[in-house]
Amino acid sequence: MSNAAAPAQAAAPAAGTAAAPKSKKKLIVILAAGLLLGGGGAGSYFMLFAKSSGEDAHVEKKDDHGKPEPTADTHQRGKIVILNPIVVNLRGSSGTRYLKVAIALETQNQEAVDELKEITVPLTDFLRERLASAKLEELDNTEGRNRLKREMMQGINDLLSKGFVANLYFSEFVIQ
Repeated sequence: MSNAAAPAQAAAPAAGTAAAPKSKKKLIVILAAGLLLGGGGAGSYFMLFAKSSGEDAHVEKKDDHGKPEPTADTHQRGKIVILNPIVVNLRGSSGTRYLKVAIALETQNQEAVDELKEITVPLTDFLRERLASAKLEELDNTEGRNRLKREMMQGINDLLSKGFVANLYFSEFVIQ
């Protein structure tokens, strides 16, 4: 029995030395993959979230009234004012077609939010008149709706004296 045990003991060290290089290769592959994924993750983070020095040197543009104009590259989400839904008959439809719109206004400061709440009646009147003057053909495509948004934002900003509306959202837009 001791003779049979001797070859088994001699085979064991040979198997152990052969397994050591395979486990080192596996460890190196795992470490390389970890470094690659970690480096890719860090690179992605810095590309998406880090500011470049060019963004800090932003020059604010002013409109005709001296109010700052919002720009796409510096846009940060501001305060949202949700207006009551507005229902109007569309122009040229003889009362058979109507538009229901729910509007949310985005502004960058609390003063503008307060002012929007103060001028609710003239603001709603302006929006109702502008929407009622629209034709179905102007509103049945994205370009027409975007033009309407720009016109309404300009009109709202003309009503404001303490701030400006940076964006106008249609949270509901139904034509029947």
